[in-house]
Amino acid sequence: MTNPEPISIWQPGVVDGRAVFQRPGLHPFGDHYADRLQLNPKRPGDPARICFFGESAAAGYLLARHVTPAKALQAHLRHLLPEDTPDVIDLARTNERLASLVETVKRSFQLSPDLLIIYAGNNWNLLETPELSPYFPSERGKQQMAEALLAGGLDALAELALRERLARAWRALAEIAEVARANSTPVVLVVPEVNLADWETLQPAPWLPGDGLERWYALLEDAKRSLHGGHYAAASGAALAMLDLDDGVSPTPYRLLAQARAGQGDWPAARAAAEAEVVSGHYPTMCFLGAPQASSAEQRLLRHAAQIFGFAIVDLPRLFAGDGADALPGRRLFMDYCHLTVEGVHQAAAGMAAAALEALRHGTTPDVAALIRDLPRPVISPEHLAVAELGAAIHTAHRLADFLRKDELVRHWLERALDTSSGIAQTFLEVVAARSVDLPALFTAAQQSNLASPYTLQLQHGWRYDHIDACLVQAIIDVLARRDPELAKRATQSLLERAPSSADLVEQRTLWEPLMQAYPDLLPARDRHGCAFLRAAWPRVSFAWIASGETDLTLDITARLPQRVQGRAEVFVNG
Repeated sequence: MTNPEPISIWQPGVVDGRAVFQRPGLHPFGDHYADRLQLNPKRPGDPARICFFGESAAAGYLLARHVTPAKALQAHLRHLLPEDTPDVIDLARTNERLASLVETVKRSFQLSPDLLIIYAGNNWNLLETPELSPYFPSERGKQQMAEALLAGGLDALAELALRERLARAWRALAEIAEVARANSTPVVLVVPEVNLADWETLQPAPWLPGDGLERWYALLEDAKRSLHGGHYAAASGAALAMLDLDDGVSPTPYRLLAQARAGQGDWPAARAAAEAEVVSGHYPTMCFLGAPQASSAEQRLLRHAAQIFGFAIVDLPRLFAGDGADALPGRRLFMDYCHLTVEGVHQAAAGMAAAALEALRHGTTPDVAALIRDLPRPVISPEHLAVAELGAAIHTAHRLADFLRKDELVRHWLERALDTSSGIAQTFLEVVAARSVDLPALFTAAQQSNLASPYTLQLQHGWRYDHIDACLVQAIIDVLARRDPELAKRATQSLLERAPSSADLVEQRTLWEPLMQAYPDLLPARDRHGCAFLRAAWPRVSFAWIASGETDLTLDITARLPQRVQGRAEVFVNG
């Protein structure tokens, strides 16, 4: 091989006189790449080779390095073709973007793949059009936004963002098709599915004329009360009235409508509303940071690309729907917004195995439903699965805005982790201890203790976040109180022992819901001035302050309201 080039993080080198590609050593906190240390160019007599690409869902995320779609696919193929098992090379990575995906695909041909499998689409909304944002300094991007707003308001802006990201995705897929065709290599596209049952997209309403904004928020509270009371027709009516006010720009009414339709047992309408919720979460119109999810627009584009370019397809929305176990895909298949559970990985890998057998011409294509039923599930130790489930609770606490069911979902994953392996309760205490000090979690004694335990949390499980995590900490204490009151008492003492005597509530660390603020305020202040005040993007803002409850509490509050606005501000403590 002459002039070899790196393949993602795998660097060219020579071992025993043979050209190879080697990755840097495995990071103790995870590094978002597959754990295969060395990639060898193909030699005559080697088995067929499958190169696998994609984003964090393809990389396994919370389950990595123990269960990933690529490892599950390898195991399924070993079971189906024990004498001639293809070699699956995992080149998926977290935060993959279209440009780097195309580059990695091109360079993977140094490994002489017989098949390419690409599982991507969740990241496109958040990562592919950063210049189309009011928050970041792209002059041309802001000009495009202004032109769209003048031409057709927020609808035109949303359409601009959708059109641009789909065009970029199409160009990337066309480039992949060209290089695959030049090398006579078949391609399988995996169409992503997302968590429509549990994951909620909460965004404030945009500016509305007259008393529109006040009415929108009043309807929001009406809808929430109706849902909690089981009055689904009333909730549906309130959600539809919100959509009339905001013209469907905010995803929030669609989530309310999806829950109302589900409560009425109208599952097709619930799915349509949940899909509309995902579609309406456009990057340029976001206030709060959203979650990476492929919308029905990305799904349609991938299906169309497969048809035009002659790619095979594994359609996860249709595959998961065919399972019949869930009216809407939810926590049985997903650990959060798009990352798969062990069962989800198993089913997706079964679909990919069927597509691989057909693409590599190994006889008749097997029935995917039969493969899902008959193939062994991926194997993972109780300790590692419990870590992933705790990671799901932490990730949910960090990335899901408090709307309808956040607390219930966080507690669900905490309970699951304890059911899977009760020893993870000690890790619960380490998480609380790490959050109780005003230091990055990686610098705490609790994190060092966890690193030496069988329940080691990695960066994707939540160590990178440094706020108090009040929602998570409260859920941990509540769950432990039901299981082991003594452990709950220790967690509470850990908080009180380190409680500071004062705090500036403007600091992100003290926000009960750090996600519920303007997206740029979440970003590091390297390229902008720090904010000396909190921009409230929601009518109610909650703070987390650790105190014993046995001493006086003094609050010094300065509030700035728009001119000529009169009203009342209320302060609730433990309310």
